[in-house]
Amino acid sequence: MKKKVYIFLSAISFVYFISIGLLNGFSVSMLGFWFFIAVVFALLAYRDKLPQINKMPRKLVFFLKTCSLFLLGLFIIVEGFILYGMHTNAQSNLDCLIVLGTKVNGNSPSLALEQRLISAYNYLKENPDTLVIVSGGQGSNEIISEAECMKNWLVNKGINSSQIIMEDKSTSTVENLKYSFKYIREINKKEISVAVVTNNFHLFRSMSIAKKERERGGNKETDYKIYGISADCNFILMPHYMVREFFSLTVNWIKGNLSFSEN
Repeated sequence: MKKKVYIFLSAISFVYFISIGLLNGFSVSMLGFWFFIAVVFALLAYRDKLPQINKMPRKLVFFLKTCSLFLLGLFIIVEGFILYGMHTNAQSNLDCLIVLGTKVNGNSPSLALEQRLISAYNYLKENPDTLVIVSGGQGSNEIISEAECMKNWLVNKGINSSQIIMEDKSTSTVENLKYSFKYIREINKKEISVAVVTNNFHLFRSMSIAKKERERGGNKETDYKIYGISADCNFILMPHYMVREFFSLTVNWIKGNLSFSEN
């Protein structure tokens, strides 16, 4: 019975690997994780034919099982935080939005980026006095910066260009928020309300990084309120992004880039 389960899981992982590649390109980050998982389940299914595995010392087997259970428990906890972070409500008339960039296809936003832009547009349409920072540099395989692509998209939808600030130097989520906060700190107010706009799976990490950036510098007399605006995500890609966020959150926590403080 176990063998059939492992074969099934291996097949599902491999099919998912191919599906993501065909849908979003085989260069998508961490795509190889699903191929690796497919291989692991295949090895478990046919371990009776692999004497090297069967001859592993019991202590090593116990150690590997313990580590696997620990990682599984940690994964469940972190994923819970990610799911919790998806549900946020930004108030009306915020001072500023920060739309985080992601992949650009030619002169057009990728599906994930367009979903972020739609959420930002819907908010700006109802709150025309809110500024928006479009944040994202130009990747090696992009012909324009993510910031320029986002600005063009919003202007074409009717958002006033004077309402938009371009931040086109960042290459990561940490830099998105670090460089964007340089503009936000120029706002001369005692209390500044900011919302991070990104896809739902990415929101918990982005808000945690924004809160850390709030703590790192600027006018200590200014109170920064951090909110989130969640954009949808393609349901086929969602499992991949959720797994990837586990690793990204863990790495950013180790680097000290996250803050879990309240507003």
